Amino acid sequence: MGRKSPWNINIDNAAAARTEVKRQVNAGADFIKVYGLLPSDIMKVVVEEAKRYGKEVSCDLIHSKEVNAIEAAALGIRWNEHASGIIQAMYPEWNMGANQEIWDEITWPKPDHEKIKAVCSEMIQYGVVICPTMTLFDQMNHLHDYWKPENDVIEKIYENISLINQWKVLAQYEAALTQMGIQANFNKAIAKVYFDMGGTVVAGTDTPAGVWTFPGMALHRELELFVEAGFSELEAIRAATCVAAEAMNQSDIGHIEAGRAADLVILNSNPLENIQNTKDIDFIIKGGNVYTQTEIFENIPTEAENQKKLEEFIERFNETVTIV
Repeated sequence: MGRKSPWNINIDNAAAARTEVKRQVNAGADFIKVYGLLPSDIMKVVVEEAKRYGKEVSCDLIHSKEVNAIEAAALGIRWNEHASGIIQAMYPEWNMGANQEIWDEITWPKPDHEKIKAVCSEMIQYGVVICPTMTLFDQMNHLHDYWKPENDVIEKIYENISLINQWKVLAQYEAALTQMGIQANFNKAIAKVYFDMGGTVVAGTDTPAGVWTFPGMALHRELELFVEAGFSELEAIRAATCVAAEAMNQSDIGHIEAGRAADLVILNSNPLENIQNTKDIDFIIKGGNVYTQTEIFENIPTEAENQKKLEEFIERFNETVTIV
């Protein structure tokens, strides 16, 4: 099913699935992630093997043609990335490779909330956690007018020539990006409906996937999109802090209280008055240590250092997995 690499493993049998889960667990993985091109029977094996090690499974079903979000949930996959596979459950004839006629049958600007509710009601029964990554779709939807705030972080990101060139190359595939971006309204609507029905929704970005999903800054944009979707400012912030921590069973983060990790962002302006104020950062506290933005910038690895770490990672990967 394709060439293996440090970034993806393509498998088509149960034995290989079990071996890969074990490899990832031994490498320190906290979650095992499956993609929509994986057959459902192999997904089931991955879930069963992950449970043996006490690990949960997440899924990306954006390109899935056979497994939708409800079916993945029924297999025991707890985490749904990108609110994916839900549109497939709403419209069984649709997938990313469907004919244009099928695409045209869906009212992309105005999602059908009743269909969304029907799917979400089933997913809630399985306790699925949705991470919509709204900014991923939003940036592709605004390909020629994408979100890019003016601040020192953005300027620093543009010094990462490799990343910027990667996005410039991807931005040339306008038709493919438009197919993804057109789903932005559905993505936001699904997140809000699921939340309103009592489901767990957490903030995430998938950076640097897609185009212009600026590391660090993309999370601030995600919070803005949560609010645009109808979440309150406090609900958006909770989705990125305490709700996310609780969903991951992380008891040491997500709350400000004695006994928790002292990881804090100190702002100059109140984000409950305007969610955009999350970008108005005074300083950072990490593990009880105070850092200014300048101090953090000074510790960013150089391109050469990053390349060296990448090569070391690939070498370690090749030592543990046979490339076929």
